[in-house]
Amino acid sequence: MTCIRSSRLMRNISLFLIGAVILPLTPLGIQPCQAQVDYVQKVLLFPVVDNTDAGVAELGRLATNKLQASLNELADVECTEFDSTSAIVRRAISERQLLPMHIEAGAVDPAVAITIGHILGMDGVIVASVKALQIQPEPRQVEVTIGGQYFLVAPNYDQQTDQPVVLLQPELSFTVAGTSKVRARYEGSNRPFIREALEDAAYKLKQLIAGRPAIEIAVERTQPEKKKNKWKWLAPVLAVGLLAILVSSKGNEGTTAAAGAAPPTPLSLKMESNAIRMYWYAPPATELTLLKYQIQRSVNGGPWQYIDQGNCGATRTSWPDFDVSDNNAYQYRIRAIYTNQEASVWAMFSRLIFTQ
Repeated sequence: MTCIRSSRLMRNISLFLIGAVILPLTPLGIQPCQAQVDYVQKVLLFPVVDNTDAGVAELGRLATNKLQASLNELADVECTEFDSTSAIVRRAISERQLLPMHIEAGAVDPAVAITIGHILGMDGVIVASVKALQIQPEPRQVEVTIGGQYFLVAPNYDQQTDQPVVLLQPELSFTVAGTSKVRARYEGSNRPFIREALEDAAYKLKQLIAGRPAIEIAVERTQPEKKKNKWKWLAPVLAVGLLAILVSSKGNEGTTAAAGAAPPTPLSLKMESNAIRMYWYAPPATELTLLKYQIQRSVNGGPWQYIDQGNCGATRTSWPDFDVSDNNAYQYRIRAIYTNQEASVWAMFSRLIFTQ
């Protein structure tokens, strides 16, 4: 049996190395292109309601920000938090399309949320609440449970009666439990643990909306760290494969364009009700494959710090920063990360003072 497994492993390694050598020789005209997103679904996220008795300040606000940031990582989703003070909502109120009762009830009543989504031209709405918050004192760990529903607006709104349908059909009913890392002998605040747990819950909801089965997500997030050791053999195999690509590429010099880590082009900064959103143009195509973007910011001229945690995918051309506060000056820079982790130079955005 051991011989059979070794044989299969060597076969897979051989196929990988053959593919690594042949890939750079493939004509550019028949190489697969990056998938294009034809339609971006506009989703309205209502402020998450804190239904716990934990007494954590701004727990609902923290959950809302984490969910919005995570959902905006999906290439085909543009998630916007419902803001009763935004210009489009104020206009709908002045035109009596929206009433004060709608504003107050939207976060907890799906029918009202769908009505608001229809009036504001949204494709979907999300109504959610924090159902539970559990803090394990030693070793310290936090678990947060978020539940709610995701509705598509069109199938749940009757155009003839201009009302939501009687029997609402959610696209997704969800309950996600996010957990923080475990830390022993920790004596500080619970705030970092709560943020980690909310990020975990937001990640799971993003995966559910993207169509991944819940069981796959649960297995992925609970996989013991020690099981990763079985892939130690992969690192030397990848190193050999990359070396084969470099050797093959040198043999093709003069027949293709020079490889290069081209930077993206900053376009603009947009100030939203609770965030600053960056927009940029993707870098021009090179021989390298664009993997992702990295974004840093400087607050009031301070040191540069990462804000995206490596989650900004190659298909994105915008990114929100929700961790902003009034009357602070923010400056951002972005770079592209390519094959072999080659990075472009940093490209700077203009400086912006956030005002609510």
